[in-house]
Amino acid sequence: MSSTLLLVDDDPRLLSAMGDFFRARGFDVVPAGDLRSAEDALASRRFSLVITDLQLVEREAGLVVVTAARRRCPPTPVILLSGNVYPEVSVIAEKLGAARVLSKPRSLLELLFIAQELIENPN
Repeated sequence: MSSTLLLVDDDPRLLSAMGDFFRARGFDVVPAGDLRSAEDALASRRFSLVITDLQLVEREAGLVVVTAARRRCPPTPVILLSGNVYPEVSVIAEKLGAARVLSKPRSLLELLFIAQELIENPN
């Protein structure tokens, strides 16, 4: 059974590239280009992992995605990506339940390794 991954990013090229990368490695990928799409996806199905950008069209909407994922499916790990990881954002994201807060750009292979680790050991 493949792992189901919710990818959230407002950059369509990045969302497509990440989706293709994870699909090629056996993941069932659900892309979301904005906060509303991410919330709808979280309301309609379960995910093995959520990877979201911090800055969507809505400022710091990635924190809302973290909150929604933790509320709707508490065991689902969430990775928050940001071009500018400030210590206070990391603290807030971790308090909201993010499993990891990572800076961008990030190697997709490294992200895959972290994703697999979190899926296998979500706590």
